[in-house]
Amino acid sequence: MLTAQLDESKAEKMSMEYVLSENKMSTSATKQELENARSALKEQQQTLSAEIERLREQAKRANEREKPKEMVGSGSSPSAVDPKLVQKNETLIKERRAIKTIMEQKIKVLVNSVAQSTHTVLNDNTDVMETTAGQALAKDMAALKRLVHAAVTALANADGDEGKSSK
Repeated sequence: MLTAQLDESKAEKMSMEYVLSENKMSTSATKQELENARSALKEQQQTLSAEIERLREQAKRANEREKPKEMVGSGSSPSAVDPKLVQKNETLIKERRAIKTIMEQKIKVLVNSVAQSTHTVLNDNTDVMETTAGQALAKDMAALKRLVHAAVTALANADGDEGKSSK
């Protein structure tokens, strides 16, 4: 009986050793596959890095070629710039100033007046203010007022920037 158990244990041991050796071979094959894949990825990465660098250099050269020669360097004279561009720039500056004036002197004043009238009407008629429509009207008027003031401020800031760069 002990001999049978001993033989059975030996057979089980041999079976376990066989399974273990198969796992080792499988693991070493998997490690080799992973190493091969890692090497291939590293080569691809190097190739892509070189390609990216080549494209960056190509884009840099293309940008340098596209710059007008008269605009390169800080000492370019105003007469070297295309007169059509100067004319268009001056027209756009005048149009922006006109829009700024209209916004400040007409639209801003009108919106402030309507906002004040709306506020007065809503405060005098508390029934209306308590309705959804009254609340929406008050909210929309406040938003419109903020929007117009922001637009006027943006135009004023742009006009200030323009004055520095063109003169």
